[in-house]
Amino acid sequence: MKSLLMTFVFLATLGPGSAAAHESSDLSLHSSCCTAPMRWGTRHDLSDARISIRTRDRGAVLLLTDEVVAVQLSDRALRDLRRELRDKEDDDDDSALARAIKVAVLSGVRELLSNSAECPVREVRDVEYRNGHLIITTRDDETIFDDMELSDHEVMDDFSPSDARAFVRAFRRLEAERRR
Repeated sequence: MKSLLMTFVFLATLGPGSAAAHESSDLSLHSSCCTAPMRWGTRHDLSDARISIRTRDRGAVLLLTDEVVAVQLSDRALRDLRRELRDKEDDDDDSALARAIKVAVLSGVRELLSNSAECPVREVRDVEYRNGHLIITTRDDETIFDDMELSDHEVMDDFSPSDARAFVRAFRRLEAERRR
């Protein structure tokens, strides 16, 4: 089993373009976010979303507001991650220098994962569900969130068919409202 700290140290060297987390050594999130029109944004309250759907393992959420389409860790996954990070931070077996490095790295990782990857709705051309895959295409013909993996599963492949179709309908309703 890989050391959680070593995973976070590795991630810290990648910069803001990639993120990963471990939850009890079996949850990992990988992404190359964020290039325009995508960006890192604040975490969203699901009660403010028009629709939010969770991956089958309940680790990530895709949501739609009037302004953005976003992916973020679920409240449960984030809570579990924070607990694990706190436990790792409290380890007493490290030297003072190792503890200081660990605290800095874990604080940065905690902050990064407490956000969302998002894209403004005005930049999204279409959302469709095809062959078990939710596809979000920007006005520049780029697909977004396709490179996100959660526990070795593509996030955009990990929604139930009924949830994915409901998300497509919600996006199309929003687009119709915006055209009026």
